[in-house]
Amino acid sequence: MAFLRAAAERLTLAGALAALFWSRAHAVSTADEICAPSDDPCVVTRSISVDDGAVLDFRERELRVSQGGALDGGSGSYEIRAGRVIVEAGGRVTAQGAAGTGGGSVSVDAAEVVSIGGTIDVSGVPAGSVDIVGSRVEVSGSILADAMASESGGSIGLTATEDVIVAGLLSASGSNGDGGDIDIEAGGNVVLGAADRRTAKVIDAGVSQGFGFGGDVSVTAGDPFQANGSGTVSLYGVVSATGGSSFEEGGGDGGNVDVTSTGDCTIGGTIDVSSAVGEDATGGQVSVTCGVSGNGGISTSTGAVLLALGRGTGAFGGSIELGAPGAIVLAGATIDASGAEAQGVSIRSSGRRDSAVVVESGSVIRADGPSPGGAGGDVSL
Repeated sequence: MAFLRAAAERLTLAGALAALFWSRAHAVSTADEICAPSDDPCVVTRSISVDDGAVLDFRERELRVSQGGALDGGSGSYEIRAGRVIVEAGGRVTAQGAAGTGGGSVSVDAAEVVSIGGTIDVSGVPAGSVDIVGSRVEVSGSILADAMASESGGSIGLTATEDVIVAGLLSASGSNGDGGDIDIEAGGNVVLGAADRRTAKVIDAGVSQGFGFGGDVSVTAGDPFQANGSGTVSLYGVVSATGGSSFEEGGGDGGNVDVTSTGDCTIGGTIDVSSAVGEDATGGQVSVTCGVSGNGGISTSTGAVLLALGRGTGAFGGSIELGAPGAIVLAGATIDASGAEAQGVSIRSSGRRDSAVVVESGSVIRADGPSPGGAGGDVSL
């Protein structure tokens, strides 16, 4: 019986390896190998392997990856071109690495909307990259470029001529390595998170475990070269670019979050670029600059939090800057750049007769040093 069980196990393993080999050997390299040229939409309902370097050009047609469907590029790289791209909940587009294998890259270029309700995953060791371009980009699912082991996070780029709406998760976290890069550019508005889910993480460029520095997040709404531009930013979820720590290496610095818009900014969630706990670690930098075309202000709602803390003995606080030509209204917000030595908080409103900084009851602005004897930072209004 033991002999029969061992033989069966060998056959099972051999079958799995044969299936994997067959799948990669029959990988597609063109759109016409997935659907007939007349199929619109082209609907993917099963797992399809994609060749490294493939360009899947559906021209003006719609590509739809439905629940249970998948495009799998292994750890390679490939490009999708289409009129519209829809990845439904339960659908997957991947170029995922494994232990010791880097993630690949996925590029999506659509003339119209790109909607990600399922998952795009290029995680690996190190993680890969995702670049999406469309007239409008919507993410209610997940785009992942996470490091699986001791490496840095990857990169995620979303570009839209109109709006970018992220209600799901963009993650480029490091693991015993630095956080990655996440860049969002919209000709119209950017919405991050939902007002009824303010504690849900919407962007993660931090460090999931071990030592590392936080990554970089950039959000741009509107055309800064257009007079009186109307691109707005609404942030309701959690944006994180925090550092990580280890016993051997101490604490890693926080990362950077830069938000720029031609119109108003509304902050109802959390931006956190704090350092990890460790001596000489430094909080990161938060910069929110709105109304760069000369028309716009900044407002926060109750529960909004901006953190650039230096955590631990000897850790330095980071910096937080808010700027707009119009009014800046802080309603029940917490803004904190404290540390063993603090850099400070700068809030400036200038350029119009009605410009003002309004700090309403319940708001807290801090740049504290340790007590007693520590050096605090500056708060400039």
